[in-house]
Amino acid sequence: MENIDIAQILKNAINNSENSYKTEHILSGIDTTQASILANDNKILKIYTQENDILTLNLANENKEKGEWKQISSNDSENFATFISTVDNEIKILVDETKVETLI
Repeated sequence: MENIDIAQILKNAINNSENSYKTEHILSGIDTTQASILANDNKILKIYTQENDILTLNLANENKEKGEWKQISSNDSENFATFISTVDNEIKILVDETKVETLI
């Protein structure tokens, strides 16, 4: 299992915050294990984005082949799209307005 150093991630975010409004942030390759580590007690990981951010998820296709995530809703009452893990259907990622790229 890969360890995620949250302290280092936050330190890097703080150090780069002055330029954050000018850049595009890309979050990619998040898998069920990583999401479960970062999720709350309800097994939900909420991701807040800015206008130019990109989140890349490995989505399952219509036949549920391959892919680790499946989108189950879009723009709910709080403007979140919901993705559920195809590995563990209790793990969810909620993403606010963002550009989500699909990898199949």
